Amino acid sequence: MADALSNFIDEQEAPFLLEFIFSIPVPETSILLRNDILLAFEAWATEQGKAETLPGSWRFLRKVQEILCLPEERIAVYRHRKASCRFFAMKKESEALSPLNAREFLAVKERLVNPGLPAQQRTMELNLAPFYDYGPSLKDPNTIGHGIRHLNRYLSANLASQPEKWQKALYEFLKLHQLHGVQLLLDGGVIRNVGELETALEYAMDAVERSSGRDDMVRLQNKLRPLGFLDGWGSSPARILETMNLLQDILEQPNGETLEEFLARIPMVSKVALISPHGWFAQENVLGRPDTGGQVVYVLDQAKALERFLADDLRHAGLDIDPMILIVTRLIPDNEGTTVNQRLEKVHQTRNVWILRVPFRTPNNEVLNHWLSRFTVWPYLDQFAIDVEAELRREFGGRPDLIVGNYSDGNLVATLLSRNMGVTQGNIAHALEKSKYLFSDLHWGNFETEYHFSVQFMADLMVMNCADFIISSTSQEIVGTDQVIGQYESYQFFTMPGLLNVTSGINLFHPRFNVGSSRPSFSVGRMRSASGVWPARTCRPSSPLPGWTGSRT
Repeated sequence: MADALSNFIDEQEAPFLLEFIFSIPVPETSILLRNDILLAFEAWATEQGKAETLPGSWRFLRKVQEILCLPEERIAVYRHRKASCRFFAMKKESEALSPLNAREFLAVKERLVNPGLPAQQRTMELNLAPFYDYGPSLKDPNTIGHGIRHLNRYLSANLASQPEKWQKALYEFLKLHQLHGVQLLLDGGVIRNVGELETALEYAMDAVERSSGRDDMVRLQNKLRPLGFLDGWGSSPARILETMNLLQDILEQPNGETLEEFLARIPMVSKVALISPHGWFAQENVLGRPDTGGQVVYVLDQAKALERFLADDLRHAGLDIDPMILIVTRLIPDNEGTTVNQRLEKVHQTRNVWILRVPFRTPNNEVLNHWLSRFTVWPYLDQFAIDVEAELRREFGGRPDLIVGNYSDGNLVATLLSRNMGVTQGNIAHALEKSKYLFSDLHWGNFETEYHFSVQFMADLMVMNCADFIISSTSQEIVGTDQVIGQYESYQFFTMPGLLNVTSGINLFHPRFNVGSSRPSFSVGRMRSASGVWPARTCRPSSPLPGWTGSRT
């Protein structure tokens, strides 16, 4: 069925809405944005004496994010629901709406913004949609940001519908699980399959029920090991029994809530690297300096809270392991009276949280001494990631269990480290520059010398699509509201005229997106069901800086 204005508003309103759309003065950019459209409509409707008589038009225009003004037609971006847009071309003499796809829309927009492009110009198109053809996906935009909940429901549904296949996968996961080379949970030499696991569980739970209390733990462990149950089930008989009951329920009557609680009890993380390269990262005398503010405070606070959570998590699992967290940032020899020239700095009020600083190096392998803006760090990040990997292996005595990037540069380094080290990777944006600077994509060339947006936006796209999980403070940060596009949503489609047309940059319905709570248990404990059972990666980049043409500072 062909689209028409009357499909979206009452038929009698359609002529007035069409008249308004073609009466708006065309701005210099030839692009009308949502707020300007609504203000213009309010003024026009008042002037026409119809301010209270066009409710359908108001509803329609509130969903229009922008209008491209061409000589004979208008092209509207209609956001019919969160995370989903349609493109319509309209002509003055017709109420028909001609649908366009993202490629067609961006091709028009690119030429509109930059009419001087050569006629034979074929701008590179980036379409990442095929990477999302496999694996679970959310359907309802109101569930975006609850990826872990969706994954647990997906996994539990498969455990119920295909028990032989998925119970075996769960068994293999438990049998192979280690922490720092120490085998935990199941002895595969004793418990050799799912059937033996179910039988062994009954014997083990009977032994646990007969234990007298925490003081009986050594004797209980000596009973459980011959049955095939190793450390990691809990710190007390009561805790062990709860965990085993959860596993038994999953094998018999799986559901998402039980699976989430069980996976959250499995000790998987004790060594964490938080990556935050730019700015002056220290604990005193740095706030207020360029690129130094909220992110520093956030990462320090998160590291402290994370240490407390992990310590409790490991203790409840019955493991005598102290967590270690390294905040990885840049070492700046010209420290200007701060501690940013110190390789290792203990974080106050923690047991084992450290700031680990690694310098930037020039192509000649010389240490870069002075501070750099966050917009000019890009040429150094590839070598920085190589150097950071060596430092992490030295301090951790091996690989970390989890790597979390912060901001675009930290997320890119985290992606490189994750790929090279085979470690679960999480991303935190803090801010996405594309949504902060109006028309930064359309006029990227004007910003390139100072901001290098061509590299940053490409880096954002890569790390979003490579992350195992992305933590956001609110769902609005991901997908916006009914009226306003979210930060991540702005990467769905856009054009950088003459350089790149992104027709599908990110799938917001992928379960990697998760809204974090005030407690770090979400990002560590709850993420296990994604990283431990179902891999969330869709791709891995082979180079961090495709198309970089800027000079090293």
